[in-house]
Amino acid sequence: ENLERLQNMSHAEKVQARDQLLARLDPTVVSFLRSRRDAATKPGCSLEDGARTKVGPRPEDAAPVSPKKPHDSLGSTSEEKPTEKRLSLDESELPIRPSEAAQRWLHMDQVEEEKLEWMTMLPPAKEPDSKDPVVGRFDFEGNLVSPSAEIPTHHGLYHHGDSPQAAGYSTAEILQFLRSSVRSQRLLALQLLERMLTKHWEGRYAGLLAETDLADHLLGSGLAPLLRSALDDRSTLDAALVALRALVVSRPQEEVLKRAFLWCLGHRSPFLQPVKRVEGTNELTDLELSQADIVKALLRMDLLTRLSYVLRKCCPGANAVASTLLILARMARHSLQSATKILDHPGLMELVFEQFLPQHWGSPAVVSGKMAQAYGSPMWSALELVRSLAAAGRSLADTLLQRYPLEESLSAYLALDPSASRLPGSDCLCLALEAVRTWRVLLAYELAGGLCLALFPVVARRLQLCSCFELDGEAFDLEYGACLLHCLATLPAEVAREAAHGLGSILESCCGRWADWLARSDRAEASGEGISLVAAAVHCLAALRAPELRSSSPCATALVSLLQSHRFATLSTALMNCSLLTRATEPKERNLIGRAPCVAGGFELDNHCVSPPGISLLVASLARLLHIATTTSPDDPVWHQARDTLLCNAGILSYLRRLVGPGGCQAHVHCLHWCSGAELDMLHELVLLATSTSFQNRDDALLWHQVSLTLVGSCAPGFEDRVFSLLLSVVFRPEFARAEDTSKPRESASDIDACETLTSVTGSPVSMPADPCDDQQLAAVRNIYLDAVRQRFPKRELQALSLNWAEHPVLPLDWPYLPLEALCGEDVIPGACSLHAVLGCLRWVALLLRQRPQVLAAVPPLVHYCRLASVFLAGPDVFLDAEVQGLLLLVLCLLRRRKFLCATQKDLDLRSWPGLLPFSDFFPRLLEQFAGESYGDAVFACWLLVPLQAECDPHFRRLLFAEHPEALPLIRLLPSQSVVPLGRFLEPAEEDPVVLEAYAGHLLSGKLTPDKTPMLFEMATHGVASFVRSKADSPLGIRLLSLLQHSKHHEAAQKVLNWGRSTERPS
Repeated sequence: ENLERLQNMSHAEKVQARDQLLARLDPTVVSFLRSRRDAATKPGCSLEDGARTKVGPRPEDAAPVSPKKPHDSLGSTSEEKPTEKRLSLDESELPIRPSEAAQRWLHMDQVEEEKLEWMTMLPPAKEPDSKDPVVGRFDFEGNLVSPSAEIPTHHGLYHHGDSPQAAGYSTAEILQFLRSSVRSQRLLALQLLERMLTKHWEGRYAGLLAETDLADHLLGSGLAPLLRSALDDRSTLDAALVALRALVVSRPQEEVLKRAFLWCLGHRSPFLQPVKRVEGTNELTDLELSQADIVKALLRMDLLTRLSYVLRKCCPGANAVASTLLILARMARHSLQSATKILDHPGLMELVFEQFLPQHWGSPAVVSGKMAQAYGSPMWSALELVRSLAAAGRSLADTLLQRYPLEESLSAYLALDPSASRLPGSDCLCLALEAVRTWRVLLAYELAGGLCLALFPVVARRLQLCSCFELDGEAFDLEYGACLLHCLATLPAEVAREAAHGLGSILESCCGRWADWLARSDRAEASGEGISLVAAAVHCLAALRAPELRSSSPCATALVSLLQSHRFATLSTALMNCSLLTRATEPKERNLIGRAPCVAGGFELDNHCVSPPGISLLVASLARLLHIATTTSPDDPVWHQARDTLLCNAGILSYLRRLVGPGGCQAHVHCLHWCSGAELDMLHELVLLATSTSFQNRDDALLWHQVSLTLVGSCAPGFEDRVFSLLLSVVFRPEFARAEDTSKPRESASDIDACETLTSVTGSPVSMPADPCDDQQLAAVRNIYLDAVRQRFPKRELQALSLNWAEHPVLPLDWPYLPLEALCGEDVIPGACSLHAVLGCLRWVALLLRQRPQVLAAVPPLVHYCRLASVFLAGPDVFLDAEVQGLLLLVLCLLRRRKFLCATQKDLDLRSWPGLLPFSDFFPRLLEQFAGESYGDAVFACWLLVPLQAECDPHFRRLLFAEHPEALPLIRLLPSQSVVPLGRFLEPAEEDPVVLEAYAGHLLSGKLTPDKTPMLFEMATHGVASFVRSKADSPLGIRLLSLLQHSKHHEAAQKVLNWGRSTERPS
């Protein structure tokens, strides 16, 4: 229609219409369009130039990754202004001579010389400039290319970018390829990124790249939106899925999570979400959100909808399907919210069960031993997705069982015969192993237990087959056997009783055979999977058959022989070397494998965690079995001897002494590392076993009590029941709690009591108890702490196997003050803490300060002070109790003796502590309580004076002397009655003008006198006298001296002026 109208118009009409159109347009737009037309009509310009301009470097591209240099930074770039240069090509280096091109070929009259430049010889290498960063470059296999490496030119790694003489591709150039309009370049970029990210997670670039993480750098360069766009292109779909999997799935991390199924609580995996929660995501762009939390960013980019469409409509190859399912599984491990979104996405899980978890299947197409087409065949990656969803929450596991045929599919895969599966060998084995792991997750919720009875012949046959395994055999066989045994140990109680009757004899046979093999083995190194298999068998035996196991049985004999063998002694010495809890805290940058927080979350790996040894699993299982056996058969000498052999093992004792030794315990730090779970489980079982024996040596009881106290403060979130078990059975047990260190001299009452006897407000002397906590009182103290723990962690049904990452253990470092927690909040309710609870807490703290001071050594002095001083906020009915006063005085003396008492301003400069008010708010509250309800109590006064020491901030002295003078007459302490020596309040001399003026005013007014307030009189007189003498020429010194000389209270003024001349200065 437009063309017809133009044909019917005359030339004048066309000119008039053009002028009208130009008049309506913006002049700048018109000039821009004309400049584009002029540029397009210039000689030498071609369509290829336009295409090259379109895919060229863009300003927003991030800097390339640089090898590690002392002066380099990955984020810095050297920008050079483009300069036009005339190419001078040596025609002898080219296959086509430009000068002869027009005569030899048609339409070659204008030769584009810049396109022939890449065919010439390499330009000479530039001299390295110390100011310019050296670009990190990668070859086609994802390996980092050294700048000094000599690589042949036919490898295709030269003649591109701004440095044609440099081999390899920088990250900026790879991302430029990913934006290209040429399909082959986009595919090359995706393949390179997949190989680079895979090597990154494996730690191949550790220490070779400058300062930052490769995954973080790529995400900051916009990789996530680019990959999301590549998923919308059918030509790059398969490669984009594989590259996205390489970005979000860390293979070493996944292997560690799978290997964790070899220990009894290894199925309780962590959620993989960033430690720092992202707030206000609506205000962030997709690029910014991907740098903070990649899974949240992908969910916001509608990745679920796209992946569902890809699986339903595009039908990609088996590798792309597996990548898609693994991406979904990784997203399900992020959080309960993301797992719920996957489960509730319309049609997604229906498709997964229908196409990738069928109960019956045919023969899939196989190429080079791998599946080429996944549809209609079972995929182990689909089962991993189901397991990740089930682990995220019990409600999700229930939904999977009720909504989908999960039990039927599991039955088919648990009974799978590899020889008749019609699947490739590796896929079949992975499917069988993943089926056992998924079944174990369901059993942990007490679901799907009926499968054991329904598949009893299959389970019995598999267990019989496992009994033939050698401990140095195939790793898959050993891992499968261990996982199957852990499943049997996790069976619900009713099913376990029925299964034990039929499987008990087979289980004892397996356990006895493997224990005998391990005891007789002469190898220096044992297979980790083999030891884990023995540990799983012993654990399963403890769960199913321990009460019926007789010490005379062949299985028990083999286990006792193993404990007494040289082989076990050799293995136990490895505990110290492979311990996570006893190692020193190192910088996180060392030996990290995949540490991008936005992808890996709080679960970071280092080389220490990739292959955890099986000895800790074996020790834990043996301790568990012996604990049950000695409890059910208390008179059996064989079990008692075996127990003593394990507890007195030299390697175990050396490891425990290292754990609780001075400076060697970082358990409260390393316990948050998920890989330390097996070690913590071993310690818990050993401590429980130790409670079943009576130690003749007090040092042994002391050691086990120290271990139990370390464990209480080192329990990771999700294992709160372990804290309750330790408090109930071990921590307050008299023979452990009252065991003293015989290597140190016992402290007498005179060593602790450094002050003169105080008198209470009732006139009776305050006496410190010689024994703060006897056996009978320990039982009451235990009940107080158990109630506090119950209130903090009420017992609930297991809601999720996956654990949220936390910054702190279950109990804080200052957990001995748990009963006083209600007194430290912003609003203290009257009666918030009973006298009974206060007494119990003070008794326990006094006992720890006397006999286990290392437990409280890591608690800052200010926390000690605030927690204990909060007792005075409970009211006079509590702090004026005679027993409470004696314990408060004893604790104050012990804190000073252990050097846990605040002494300088550095001790008071604690920014924050969970559950505590800022000290600037707490101390005024304490001061008001003293002025209002203390009745001049001497113990309260001793505690109140602690922050007034001379090396502390004068702000606290101003609060008392200037803002709350009504409290001064109530502090009637003698210098000899103060727990803190008087000298600590006098030196260094006071210089704060407000405090000095308040000192002088109170001295001259008679509020501070040597008879009524001797301690404060000494402080004030010394402060004013010292300042007047040392700085008499200062304005404040002149003012104070004039005030003293013209005072009507001549006697008081003379005491200040003559201070220190006739008598020695107090110390």
